[in-house]
Amino acid sequence: MEKGSSLFVIILTLIVMVAFSSACSAGSGDESPNEYAADVVNSHLGVDISDSFECQNFFWSVVQVIGGYDTIYTDDVEKVTELFLGGHRITSLAGIEHFVNLQRLYVNDNRLSSLDISHNRNLEVLMAQRNQLTKLIFSENHSLHTIDVTDNQLIYLDTSNVAYLRILDATSNYITYLDTQGMRYLQHLIVTLNRLTSLCLSENESLERLSICGNPIQAIDISSNTNLATFMGMGVPLTSLDLSNNNKLTRLWIGVNQLTCIDVSANPMLESLWIPNNKLTSLCLSNNPRLRELVVNYNELTILDLSNKAYLYALESRGNLLTSLDISSTSIEFLDVRYNDMISPDYVIGWRELGLHLSSEYHQYFVHPVDNPDFRHMYSGWAWDLGFNRENRVFAFYPMN
Repeated sequence: MEKGSSLFVIILTLIVMVAFSSACSAGSGDESPNEYAADVVNSHLGVDISDSFECQNFFWSVVQVIGGYDTIYTDDVEKVTELFLGGHRITSLAGIEHFVNLQRLYVNDNRLSSLDISHNRNLEVLMAQRNQLTKLIFSENHSLHTIDVTDNQLIYLDTSNVAYLRILDATSNYITYLDTQGMRYLQHLIVTLNRLTSLCLSENESLERLSICGNPIQAIDISSNTNLATFMGMGVPLTSLDLSNNNKLTRLWIGVNQLTCIDVSANPMLESLWIPNNKLTSLCLSNNPRLRELVVNYNELTILDLSNKAYLYALESRGNLLTSLDISSTSIEFLDVRYNDMISPDYVIGWRELGLHLSSEYHQYFVHPVDNPDFRHMYSGWAWDLGFNRENRVFAFYPMN
């Protein structure tokens, strides 16, 4: 009887040992029970991708976003749809490829030299201003509609894989070539202060705003851009510009060029016209009744007809050859006609009726509408305060960004 009991105990012990051994081997390899338990927990978090992050500032920024500790798993980042990482001193975005559902990426004011978003197929907005980018990689980013890479060091920008882009701002880079063909949805193209010598826009029918300021482009064809409302070409060596197909144009800024004439008769919607520092000897504005601001400084104009300009409230005509100027049919609140051939304020017809206040300095006729918020938004500097004459500062007329 005792031998039977002993045999039963031995058999029962063997069964328990086999069961325990099977449970332990259910993990991977020779894992201990604790390691197996950890694997079971981590399987709910995905794969540990912590080593993918080369930059510690990027790593810890992501940890903060996901509310983690010192490890990043795939399940954590796959839930992230936007990252706001401006000014985090990030030098590398290695690891960004795991954010497969990312829609908005803000990495402005960092120290990035390259950026690859080819794996972020759901990305819609990329803001990477003020970095040190020399390379930007796209691939099938069809959801991307806004890119801002202002103030970087890009020489080339491949846009062949962003066909649905609507806004591209690449101000202040070193770009020498830009292919916008096939970008039929592009609405805003801003390439101010680059090194472009040419730009083909024949397939960008949706373009509404174009800025090529500060590029060595000698000729540009915007005849296909019939929806264009704003064209800015300050500091571009243009000798001619055809605006005959741009009847929706409301803002035209083309100062510091080499233009001897400009025809705006096909632009009846024009409200803001800046053409300073050119070689214009005449300017016909008879078909521009909606004009609100006009800047024609330092041309060679002898006559400026402002009839039918009831909405005109700001005029800069400094440094021309005007002997008289009739502003009686305008609503001018700011006027600067210094350095013309007018020997007396009386050669400016209508200024008293408009309630303008003239400065005491020779050939300086200013007004500063202190209570006009639109004026403060559009211009910088000081004129004489209306009716007070407390400040004696020369007014400067410059475009605001």
